[in-house]
Amino acid sequence: MIDYRYKTFSVLADTLNYTKTAKLLNLSQPAVTKHIQYLESHLNTELVSFENRKLTLTKKGQYLKTEMDRFIQETEFLKEHLAENPIQKSLLVGASRTIGEYFITDKLQQFTLQENDSEIDLVIDNTKNLLVLLNNGDLDVALISGPFNKELYETQIFFEGLIVAVCSPDNPIAQSKNILFSDLENEKLLLREKGSGINSSLQETLSEKGLSLDIFSKRTIIGNIHLMKELIKKDEGIGFFYYISVTDEIIDQTLQIIPISDLSFSQSFYLVFNKNTPPNKLRENFLQLFNEEVRNEANKNSSS
Repeated sequence: MIDYRYKTFSVLADTLNYTKTAKLLNLSQPAVTKHIQYLESHLNTELVSFENRKLTLTKKGQYLKTEMDRFIQETEFLKEHLAENPIQKSLLVGASRTIGEYFITDKLQQFTLQENDSEIDLVIDNTKNLLVLLNNGDLDVALISGPFNKELYETQIFFEGLIVAVCSPDNPIAQSKNILFSDLENEKLLLREKGSGINSSLQETLSEKGLSLDIFSKRTIIGNIHLMKELIKKDEGIGFFYYISVTDEIIDQTLQIIPISDLSFSQSFYLVFNKNTPPNKLRENFLQLFNEEVRNEANKNSSS
């Protein structure tokens, strides 16, 4: 608890007037003077001084005022948080498009069964837009599938997503056994929109290998995964996907993986949290579902 004399000093530091301070605190002016004198004696330093008949703070007084403001603000926040003791009933989750459409469904079902008196508000968008929502405090957690500045957030990897190039079985390159990335230059490339995780991951990996999308003279931006796949099935181009989003099509042979010998890569999927947002029970329970999967996967790999 803050000593009442420090509160007197804080008000005096704002008003720089003993009479106004006494009135605001419902004290006598001599009482305010005694409070300040006590602090100066207790701290063994001068906090205020008169210059040209005007009250000013000394350097030590200015420092104490800054620290007092910070302490009072933190104390008030703590009091409000403890007094309200809010029970969160809704978890705000963001997921990049591949994760939202092909990965998270079972987790949502598990969470709903586990937290039957709570609900999930799910936003599916590209990586760039999800990070904006997270920064603004509009999400409790974001599930991101592309590269981003991890130093700005709390992160945890929960999956490693293999990225593959695919084409229609009717495309002549479908018969190739081993081709180079440069061999694709005459193909029409269908790309996800700017800001998507897979697009950023693709360009980052190509740059690291000294390669570029500039080899493609024909490129079309498609902001919808399903539309991209349908166009590729009709041999309207080729595209790069996370393997989990084309697994069914590969199995039923409506799409075929292009075996590029000089380009093979994966992208980590992350649980991402705003560092300035305190954790809550619902978020921790949601996170636990992914921790269990990571442990199970680790056990599976160690036994194989």
